[in-house]
Amino acid sequence: IVAFVFGAILITSLTVMGLAIHSIDAFLRDEINQKFPAVLTAKEDRLATWFEQREREVEVFSHSEVLLGNLPSLLGDAPRSRQRRAVEEIEQYLRYVLDGFRQYTALFILDASGEVRLWVGAPLDLDAAERAVLAASRRAAVGDVRRLATGAVQVVSAPLDGSSAGASAATLHAVYDVRSLRPELVLDDMMVQGDVFLVDRDRRVVVSSREHDDGQTYSGPLSTEKARVVVQDY
Repeated sequence: IVAFVFGAILITSLTVMGLAIHSIDAFLRDEINQKFPAVLTAKEDRLATWFEQREREVEVFSHSEVLLGNLPSLLGDAPRSRQRRAVEEIEQYLRYVLDGFRQYTALFILDASGEVRLWVGAPLDLDAAERAVLAASRRAAVGDVRRLATGAVQVVSAPLDGSSAGASAATLHAVYDVRSLRPELVLDDMMVQGDVFLVDRDRRVVVSSREHDDGQTYSGPLSTEKARVVVQDY
């Protein structure tokens, strides 16, 4: 009788344990399927806001009276002394911008043909084709990721004539290191633990919430136009 009772208790306990584990597994899976998409959607919105802020900033810079007032002398056939003064005043303004907006590493001006007319800050090797694309900017916009030996950067561009139609006499461009996006990727929700990756079309991690993941190849699922959020089970 003792053996039977013990066995019955043991079987009952294992049954309850099995039900409990199954219930917890189902509960956690439901939580993940709800929580993670919400987290990723929130991060997507946050990044969109971040990019929009960069575009607004460069657009504001491009409407500076210092830039627009000195632009004819910088680009035209003004006397050498006037050109030199224009360069000095524009450089001073751009350095002031770099000091106040630390996310940017360089600011530069291209003329309509894509030639560099003035550069302030860290150098960036751009070939003629890349400069031509940047010089064709008709509105404030964030460009594609450019990978460097030291990391990756993006260029924010805006026309300098304040117009969104027709050819611009010159364009203003601001460079930032994509690693400045890292704080935006860190999870704020204490109830969710994990890492967030920003991945390019080649599945390379552009930047992530963990520094040592930058540049690595991402092997997980990617979102599509039909499925904005994809959850993979492990």
